[in-house]
Amino acid sequence: MAASLVEQSLVTGHRWNVYVPDDPLTGHRARSTPILLVLADAALTADGARALATSSGLADIARAEHGVVAFLNPLGEAWAPSDTAAIPAALARFDGFTGEPYDHDGQRCVMGDTGEQVCKFPGNDSRVYLFGDRSGADFIVEQVVPGLDTDDDRGTPWTPTAVYLSNPGPDTVLPDSDIHGSDIEVPTYVVNGSHRLEASLARLNERSHLFGTAKGPRSPGFHRAALLKGYDRVIEHAMRRWWTLPAQIFPIPDPAALGLRVVQDVLDVDGQPLEYWTYAPRQQAGTVPLVLVFHGGSDNAEFMVWSTGWAQTAAEHGFTVVSVDQHVARTPEQMVTLLDHLLAENPRIDRSRIYASGFSMGSVKSFDLAEQFPDRFAAVAPMSGSFAPQRPSGELVPTIYFAGMDSTLPERPHQDGAPNNIDARVAGVLARNGVTDDYVFDAAVDPVWGIAPDAQVHVADHLFPEVSVTAKAFGSDDGNVYTVLAEANGVGHESLPIESEIAWAFLSQFSRGADGEIAIENGCFDLAALDTAR
Repeated sequence: MAASLVEQSLVTGHRWNVYVPDDPLTGHRARSTPILLVLADAALTADGARALATSSGLADIARAEHGVVAFLNPLGEAWAPSDTAAIPAALARFDGFTGEPYDHDGQRCVMGDTGEQVCKFPGNDSRVYLFGDRSGADFIVEQVVPGLDTDDDRGTPWTPTAVYLSNPGPDTVLPDSDIHGSDIEVPTYVVNGSHRLEASLARLNERSHLFGTAKGPRSPGFHRAALLKGYDRVIEHAMRRWWTLPAQIFPIPDPAALGLRVVQDVLDVDGQPLEYWTYAPRQQAGTVPLVLVFHGGSDNAEFMVWSTGWAQTAAEHGFTVVSVDQHVARTPEQMVTLLDHLLAENPRIDRSRIYASGFSMGSVKSFDLAEQFPDRFAAVAPMSGSFAPQRPSGELVPTIYFAGMDSTLPERPHQDGAPNNIDARVAGVLARNGVTDDYVFDAAVDPVWGIAPDAQVHVADHLFPEVSVTAKAFGSDDGNVYTVLAEANGVGHESLPIESEIAWAFLSQFSRGADGEIAIENGCFDLAALDTAR
């Protein structure tokens, strides 16, 4: 396979060789692409790195993921505690920005604040995978898995998303037994590890069960079959909440295991390709609902589904998700063109149960679709932000909106003590859904939304113990509930699976008939149904 090798020095003085497959799609899905960092037993030359990439199977992984493999070298003959600074220095050279080409030797280059060119390789910090052999494996176990010191103000250790360990020393152990009583979790696949080390690492991953072992040849380097097996069974299924330290791990869904059929398609819309991913139940009886999902800015369609749990929710409840890629520069009208195409291609879509949801810039898209094309959607679930409405609609669209309570970006009305775009969006929702035409934020009646709810439910998260959602319902002038404003507690500017679960519990209660009228399942909105933890 054709590839190039980029030789560079990091700011710490460590040399690295970055293997870049000859792939025109390198960086195409950078927000989904893992960061593959390799710590061999000793320093590698460029030729040695190239040979190891090919022989180990890492080149195949990089090509499949449209990314790169970075081979880090220690400062000395083998990895030592003084080399820990190489890890954060290497991570600083990656970028998960999707939407622009990575065409400078596999890098995306932009002008820095001081006028210099800054080039970074594609990779998502939610998927940092370390591969260590011999002294490299020992270094990962002893120095990295327990957590690296960072410049984070919270003073908590950084840990990788997952690690692959080949031929660790027979006496290599985790340095501190107290690590098992901490919040640290590092999915691991171990080849030729001692029973003591394997047992210790297995205990570290009891919650996610992302752990595996194998025995194989003890020759230096990585055994290709073992590495590819470990990657397939454990490593590639791990992802982390991007803003948490230490890493909070949850699994990337396996659509086949969930019973979902995944199809990647491209539609020409106004002369430009629009890519989208469809996650549909393999077994369909009758018609199925459809949820259009829109990612955040610089994100991509695939990662949106992974991080939000929409695939698992769709599999559990039997509906189809279509996640739209690079929609930010596209108009709501073009999204409706896609919707019409989907309906023409799949007669099993239930036209009365079409919904939209999105995160950040995808939240904006969901709001805009509800306001500009209210007759096309039975309900919407925007998450985490908005711009001011462009063409407010007076037509009813059931809406649940989620705000991250720890977000530094504006997600709540009056978040910094003054009106913002969310004030305007909330006012528009409350008006068109018949709650009130004269919304004015009043912290005395509700400190988050500025308007008193008629009822509320508190939902605990089954993945992350510090996360919960408080969903507040607001009655409309016809006596029904079409509006819920939800507070995601312990959540920053991110969208988590608990939100898609609650969103579906809300959305699924509404349908829109051929006459345009909204119907509520069982005739009355059930707020208690949003408590997915029951």
